Amino acid sequence: MLWLGLIITYVGVPIQRFLIVLWVRGSDAYYQQGIRALPGKPVKFSDGGLVTDLPGFMSGMIVFVFGIMIGLSLLLVFTLRFYDKHIQQRPPDVT
Repeated sequence: MLWLGLIITYVGVPIQRFLIVLWVRGSDAYYQQGIRALPGKPVKFSDGGLVTDLPGFMSGMIVFVFGIMIGLSLLLVFTLRFYDKHIQQRPPDVT
């Protein structure tokens, strides 16, 4: 569970802020005007405007769902690799 929390916190939250600015203000505001979504509640833009509830909720859900999917997939891959390498009993090679 710590793995998923770290992925969502350190990868998902910056992506969520990026998605909020792109959705509400557009790519021109993000790339050329330098507007960012500031941390904290309620979420504000760097120019002082408030983020409405729908974009904040939807971008949070998107990041959460994809973070859970990626995190659990990586956990499954590493667990299966560990099992295959260390735990699984293999028959001796027949020559």
